Amino acid sequence: MSYNGSGTFNINTAGQPVVTGTVITSTAFNLLTADLASGLTTALTKDGQTTPTANIPMGTFKITGLGAGTAATDAAQFGQLQAGATQIATVTGTDTFVGTLSPALSAYATGNLFSFVAPNTNTGASTINLNSLGAKSITKQGTTALVAGDIVSGRIYLIEYDGTRFQLINPSVTGVTSFSAGSTGLTPSSATTGAVTLAGTLATTNGGTGLTSFTANGVVYASSSSALATGSALTFDGTNLGIGTSTAGNAGAVNVSIGAPGTTAGGLQLWTNTTSSSYLQWGTAASGTSYYRGYLQYNYNAGSDYLAFGIASTEAMRLTGGNLGLGVTPSADWASSGYKAFVVKTSFLAGSTAPGAMVLGNNAYNDGAGWKYVATGTASYYLQYLGAHSWYNAPSGTAGNAITFTQAMTLDSSGRLAIGGTSATARLDVQSGYIRTANGSSVAYFGDGVSLVGGASASSSAIRFDGDTLLFAYTAAELMRLTSAGNLTVPAIYTNTTAAVTYVAVSSAGLLQRGGVSALKYKQDVRDLEEINVDQIRAVRYKSKCENDDQTKDHFGVIADEVDAAGIKELVTYGADGEVEGFQYERLTVVLLKEIQSLRKRLAAAGI
Repeated sequence: MSYNGSGTFNINTAGQPVVTGTVITSTAFNLLTADLASGLTTALTKDGQTTPTANIPMGTFKITGLGAGTAATDAAQFGQLQAGATQIATVTGTDTFVGTLSPALSAYATGNLFSFVAPNTNTGASTINLNSLGAKSITKQGTTALVAGDIVSGRIYLIEYDGTRFQLINPSVTGVTSFSAGSTGLTPSSATTGAVTLAGTLATTNGGTGLTSFTANGVVYASSSSALATGSALTFDGTNLGIGTSTAGNAGAVNVSIGAPGTTAGGLQLWTNTTSSSYLQWGTAASGTSYYRGYLQYNYNAGSDYLAFGIASTEAMRLTGGNLGLGVTPSADWASSGYKAFVVKTSFLAGSTAPGAMVLGNNAYNDGAGWKYVATGTASYYLQYLGAHSWYNAPSGTAGNAITFTQAMTLDSSGRLAIGGTSATARLDVQSGYIRTANGSSVAYFGDGVSLVGGASASSSAIRFDGDTLLFAYTAAELMRLTSAGNLTVPAIYTNTTAAVTYVAVSSAGLLQRGGVSALKYKQDVRDLEEINVDQIRAVRYKSKCENDDQTKDHFGVIADEVDAAGIKELVTYGADGEVEGFQYERLTVVLLKEIQSLRKRLAAAGI
């Protein structure tokens, strides 16, 4: 072979190259001429004597000077493609068209796209036969046969072969843009003569109603996805709307009716009567035009506007003049008193139109001139005004009569409480240092420290503070004291004579001994005890599980586990294994002392 398959010409290397002055061998010469002959044989000749035996790549170069193709196997000039010469057919005939393509079409193939100038206007279904390959139907919009005028003489048409038929891409029938309605039918805009007469009903799929008649006042509705209907389930007479009823009106004033008012099936109506009231009613009929089990009424008469809610024929709630009545019509007189009220039967909650006052009471209303009885009976009310609270009672009176109230209790804006009076000077009287009962006996006295007394004065039996010491006494005899040093002292022998009392002291170290060990010489690193929240120590009543205790009786105490969990571990005792065992009640005295001291400071800061 002279070419290596990649376009390079090779010469046999035997005896090559020829050396000057040497004899060329016949073998080398014959091989050279054979290679040259082989190379020339595989080359293309310009006069067409040889033909390619494989595809010839052009390497991005063009073939120029190409002649116009005249056969289906010829290459086409780019100009031929621009002119569409290969797609234009010469056609003759009317409905049976015959066409010729040049170069001739050898066979129909899906996707063939041709154009032609119509020689005549078609009168119906049509076919075309190109280059005698066989007649094929011409259709539009898929498989729809042509009708008269789809092909008009002198116009250019484009057809494409879909493998079975030629589809006309641009039929020429003029579409109907409007209809003129007449007594004889419908005249389309593109018709030349006559009219289209519609027989029967025009289906909804074609834009019609599908109906030939209607129910009077019946609203047309879609009875399915493709049909309309009319009936009495939904009615409209031009003014009133009825839903679920054949009658849209009631007493000539119903605007909307739903269901079947006047029957056991119930119903719902929205209507306005002739007395300036609007109603929303529902339920079964009572009588006449009152169709309801319940109603919502708005009365818009001038000067007496109100909104009412009723059950059956009984009004259950009314809103009028800004006052709301539940089970009762609220008195219009509340407006003149400067209050707005919520009234439930004879009870009321009223608020002032100006800030600062609120009243809660029973069997009373205020008409601006004073309080009146709603019904015959007793009356009462509570007033909150500018930070003060007052409670008032009145004896039984007659409906409509004026009420004379007695102020039964007062809590003034300073926090002083008086029971049975208007100022905190009797009965409950904190300001003067006493809490007294009705007969004058003191329950508590706060004049010199704080005391809980059992008589008429601070020197009676008491639990009281004396300086930094908590004293427990009976009449004039001291029974027990708790000092600020944390020592609790109790008499060893009680003879009701102070001078004869001796004491057993329990020191803060928990040692029970006479005289105690509270002196400073027994202590070091002394500092104030921090406050411990005693609210975390729960006092309980319990029955013991210990064998040495009476397990049938109640005991008092605390739960050491809870105190430990609260983090107050100084009051808890633990076993060798670290588990909670007991509670150091003697240390609690010092904690209580600290709490009492803190309480005294808080009371003093509060001016008590």
